[in-house]
Amino acid sequence: MTDIIKQINDVSVTNTYKVHDLLDRVLHIQYMNFPENEIKFDQERIAFVSQIGENTIIVQRDMNTFTVVSRVVKDNDILAECVISVDGGFNEKYVRMDPDLKKKVSVWFTEIGVIDVNTLITSEPGESEENIPDEPEHVDAEVVAEG
Repeated sequence: MTDIIKQINDVSVTNTYKVHDLLDRVLHIQYMNFPENEIKFDQERIAFVSQIGENTIIVQRDMNTFTVVSRVVKDNDILAECVISVDGGFNEKYVRMDPDLKKKVSVWFTEIGVIDVNTLITSEPGESEENIPDEPEHVDAEVVAEG
């Protein structure tokens, strides 16, 4: 593998761990702000979905941009959207919507915006170069036949 391809691979692997940790944190914040709403996994959209009245909350990961996107949707219209990236980028947008719903969504998005992306998990727990042996451990084994 050429050096540049290896670097791209390493960044992609690290950011994949980060985006999944970020997704977990966003869903936790959603649950804390909307505890009465069951969060379901939609396999077709690869998204987490819940209902809030006649609106739908959709939370998805975007592996191309290493972001987590949270939306409030009514029919096919996006009422509110929040995008947070593993490198700290953050953006939120709203359209005219019910004021009570907007307050709840705004609190949720604000809490998402203060996630410290510097603490995101970058690998499997316990996985580090110092834990990987240089050579596999040699084990003497004796084959014993039954019978």
